[in-house]
Amino acid sequence: MRNLRYALGLVVAVAGVVGVQALPHLERYRAAMGDAVVEAPPGGPAQHAGSRWRLISLKPVDPGERAPAGTRALTAVIGVTPLSQEAGKTLAKGCAAAVRDPSGRVWTSATVSSVTPVDGVEPTCSRFDGNYKPVPPRVGKELRWQASFVVPAAAADPMRIEVRLEGVEEALRLAP
Repeated sequence: MRNLRYALGLVVAVAGVVGVQALPHLERYRAAMGDAVVEAPPGGPAQHAGSRWRLISLKPVDPGERAPAGTRALTAVIGVTPLSQEAGKTLAKGCAAAVRDPSGRVWTSATVSSVTPVDGVEPTCSRFDGNYKPVPPRVGKELRWQASFVVPAAAADPMRIEVRLEGVEEALRLAP
């Protein structure tokens, strides 16, 4: 009986320690997993973090020989127009793109070196000068950038693009 009390006490103590360590990170985890999301109407633009966003295209591309068997590659071209200097500064901090299928599975953008870049489109949402310092995009001028993804061949369509800006809690979800 005494060993049972020690065992139960130990289980409660371990659960308490894990909970105390995990709770401060729960809000950041929820934001990263898509709880805080601005949804654009399908095919439509959206306002997010002081900029106007639109999904220009989301197309399958040839992944080349390096792609693992049973996968396919997609490239999204995204347009973003900062509506203020502050919005441009937010964009200059950087962003990350992911693709989500209807069942909620998420794949982050990948460097697919064998995918041909789209002409006239930046490789990221941030531009850099010759000294690798971020350069905010011009107010009112659309910046077009691309993100490529490798997903399982069986991943269902329609895919949605999620964009997360550095320093902004809410994500933006764009649908074709």
